[in-house]
Amino acid sequence: MTIRTMNIEEGIHKVALVAFEKNVSGNAFWEKVGFTVRDDLVYRNKNLHQLKRIDFI
Repeated sequence: MTIRTMNIEEGIHKVALVAFEKNVSGNAFWEKVGFTVRDDLVYRNKNLHQLKRIDFI
């Protein structure tokens, strides 16, 4: 389902996503398709169990 389809068929008016800051190509893509950076938000995360961190980038 594309963003345009979500808007037209499902009535979805706004979407958000999370991308790692160091994912330069991914962030360039999202910016190119119209997503903007929100400087007024802070992303917070809490692990409930010890996890092994895996960075794919």
